Amino acid sequence: MKNNRNKFFSISLYKDALKQLRIIGIVLAVVMGYMPIATGMMVGDHLFFTDKIDCILYLFTTSVVMIYIFRFTTKRKSSDVFYSLPYTRTCLYISYVLAAFTWIIAIMVINVMGRLVYYKRYKYMGHFTIRYNLGMLACVILIMGGISIAQGLTGTIFTNIAMSGVILFVPRLLIRYIVGFIYDLCPYANMNYVKLPFRDNINILSLIVGFDDSYLDITNTGVIYAFVLGIIYLIIGGILFNRRKSETAGHAASNKWIQGVVRTLITLVICLIPLYNIIMYYLDYNDRTIDILYIVILYGLAILVYFLFELLATRKVRNLLRAIPGILVVILCNVAIFICVYGATENIKKFRPDVDEVEYITVSTDFGYDRDMSIYINDKDYVLSISKNVKIKEENIIQMLTNQYNKYVDKPSQYQYSVWNSSYIYYNKVDVDFCVDGKLYHRTVQFRTVQLSDMMEESILEYLYKQPEVIDKVLDIPEVKDIIRIKPEENYTINANISDEDAVLLYESYKKELQGMRADLKSVMGDNDYLCKLVIDYRGKKGNTWSYIKIVSSMPETYKLFLSIAGKNQEQYLDNLEININNSLQLDITFSIGVLSDGKFEDDIYIDSDILFNIEYPDEQLKECVKEFIKEAETSHKIPDNNEKVYVMSIGEKTLVFSADEKCAELFNKMVKLNR
Repeated sequence: MKNNRNKFFSISLYKDALKQLRIIGIVLAVVMGYMPIATGMMVGDHLFFTDKIDCILYLFTTSVVMIYIFRFTTKRKSSDVFYSLPYTRTCLYISYVLAAFTWIIAIMVINVMGRLVYYKRYKYMGHFTIRYNLGMLACVILIMGGISIAQGLTGTIFTNIAMSGVILFVPRLLIRYIVGFIYDLCPYANMNYVKLPFRDNINILSLIVGFDDSYLDITNTGVIYAFVLGIIYLIIGGILFNRRKSETAGHAASNKWIQGVVRTLITLVICLIPLYNIIMYYLDYNDRTIDILYIVILYGLAILVYFLFELLATRKVRNLLRAIPGILVVILCNVAIFICVYGATENIKKFRPDVDEVEYITVSTDFGYDRDMSIYINDKDYVLSISKNVKIKEENIIQMLTNQYNKYVDKPSQYQYSVWNSSYIYYNKVDVDFCVDGKLYHRTVQFRTVQLSDMMEESILEYLYKQPEVIDKVLDIPEVKDIIRIKPEENYTINANISDEDAVLLYESYKKELQGMRADLKSVMGDNDYLCKLVIDYRGKKGNTWSYIKIVSSMPETYKLFLSIAGKNQEQYLDNLEININNSLQLDITFSIGVLSDGKFEDDIYIDSDILFNIEYPDEQLKECVKEFIKEAETSHKIPDNNEKVYVMSIGEKTLVFSADEKCAELFNKMVKLNR
C-alpha cells in the first residue's frame, strides 16, 4: 500500500467520509428542507421572522455530523484501526472535517433554497439576509471547532457531548451572568460599551440558544467573531487530534485534569444562582434579605451534580473520593467571581462628576420604546435616539443630567421599576456620555417620569433641533425604491381601509412634505394624535429597521390624503350595517365612535355591542339613538377634509372615517349624555 504520510489531504479519505455520512446527511437534508415550509406556515409573509428554529437545527445538524464522523475516537478498536492507516493524523483530521463541512453546507443550501422560495423576505437579498446566512455559516464553523476540541480531549460520547457544551456555552454563560451581576448592582453603567468579548450580541451561538435575547441581532462584528473563533477552535482541535493517544478511546478524558475542569465548570454554572443572591445581599446595600435555606439547597444541588457527573463519566464509585478535593476549586471560583464583581462595581461607583468637570455630554434614549425592533421615525423620541454623536455643551442641560446621575448613583433602587410598586410610577432611561478630562464615561441615567420634567426634555430637544446634523438625519428617510415593504399597521383598527398601495402613496406624500418642513420639525415630531401608522421595513446600507410613521394633522397634505383614502368605499358597508341592525342579527362585535377636530381627538364614546343587536337591550333610548346616528351617517356621510370635524366609527373589524352634517353631531352628543 502506498504510504501517504506526507499528505495533508486525501481525496480517498474525503470520499469515504462522505459515504459514511450519506444516510445521516440525507435524513437531515430532508428535515432542513421541510423546515422553511413548516415555519413559513406559521409566519406567512412576515418579513422579520429570524428562523430561530432553523438556527437551532443547524446546531443539532452540525453536532450530529461531527460526532458521527469521528465516532471512532470513542471505541478503542476503531481508534487503533484508524490511527494505523497510512495517513498522517493531520491528513485524517482535515479530510474528515472537510467531508463533514461539505454535508453541512449541502444541507444549508437546501434549507436556504427553501427559504428563497417560501419567504418573501428572501426575494430581497439585502444586507440583513446575507449577514444572517453568513452568521449561520460562522456558527457552524464555531460548533465544528468546539466539537473537534472536545473529541481531542475525551474518549466517550457522554464526555464528548459534555465537553462540547462546556467549550461552546459555559464561557459565554459565565460572562453573561457576571456582567449581569455588575449591571444589577450598577444599573447606571451603560453595558453597551463593555469590552468586545463581553458584549451580549457578540456570540451568535448564545443568541440562538437564548442566553441573551429572543431576537437574533446578528451583527457584522458577531459574524467575524464567530468565524475567527471557529477557525481557532478547528486549529486547536487539529493539534489535539494529532497528539491524542489511541488509548484515550473508551475513557472519560485524556487525563484527570481535563475531567476535573469539565466537572468544575458544569458545577460552577449551577452555583451562579445562589452566588447571585449572596452578591446582591452583601454588595447591593438596599436592605436585601437572604434565604439561608435556599442558598444551602442550591449549593447542595451543585455538589450533587458535581459527583453525579463524575460517576456518569467514569462509571467508577471509587473516583468519587478522588474528586472531593475539586470541591475546593469550585469554592475558590465562587470567591473569585465575588471579588471580581466587587472590584468592578467599586470602580464604576467612583465616577461621580461635578458639573464644572464635564466638558460636554451626548444623549440618546429609548423613552419607553423598544429600539431593537421598531421605532417611530416622526417622533420626538426618535430625535433623541439619533443624536448620539451631538456634543451638548449647554450648561443647564449638563447641570440637570449630571445632578440626576449623581442622585441615581446614590439611591438606584428608588428609580427601579418593581411589580410590587403599587404607585405605578413609570421610569425613563437616558443614555448619557460624560466627557471629563478628555475621556468619555458611558452611563445610564434613570428618571421617574414625574422627575423627567418638561423643562428638561424641552431643553434637550430645543438644542438638538438647532443642530444641522440632527435635522439632516430626520429628513433622510429611505426612498420608496429602497424599501422592502410599506404597509398599514395590521393591529391598528383604522388601517382596515388602507391597502398596501395606499400606504405607498401616503409614504411618498409624507416624504415629499417632510422635506419642506425643515424649519418646523418640532411640530411634526411632537404631534401624538394620529389615526394611522405605517410599517416601513428597510434593509440597506443605512441599516436594518422596522419603523413606524404616524400620519399626523401637522402635515396637512398627507393628512388630507389619508382622510380621502380612509373615507372611500364606505357606503356599501353602512347600507349592510343598517340592514343587519334592523334585522337584529346577533354579532360578536365592538362599537365605538370618536370625534376629531383639527386632527385632535375631541371626544370619544365606547358602547357595549349589545346595544346594536340585543332586542331586549334595557336602554331603549340609547339604542334608538345609535341606530339613528348610523342611519344619518349612511345618508349624509362624505369624505372628510382636514379642516372639518371627523368621525371615526369602529364597528367590529371595520373602521369608517367620515364627516357628516350637524344632525350627526347632535346625535353624538346625545349618545354621550345617555351613555353616562
